[in-house]
Amino acid sequence: MATAAPEGVVQDLARLNTALEHVVPSRTESNLLIATWNIRAFSGLTEKWQAGLKGSPKRDWHAVACIAEIMRRFTEVAV
Repeated sequence: MATAAPEGVVQDLARLNTALEHVVPSRTESNLLIATWNIRAFSGLTEKWQAGLKGSPKRDWHAVACIAEIMRRFTEVAV
């Protein structure tokens, strides 16, 4: 994606990050955080930040950014 995230996406990511602080423990040198995630139909991706109600495919860069924010918190991730 060549363009920067729109302000609404940046705000959503900040809210997600705050919420995750209450759910996922912080990574430290003495712990190992492992996550598993079944990402269904990941290949269908629109080139937009937000797909819209009638957009196809539905997965957009906003969703990818949210997934990356969640995965970033873990030491290892099995997808």
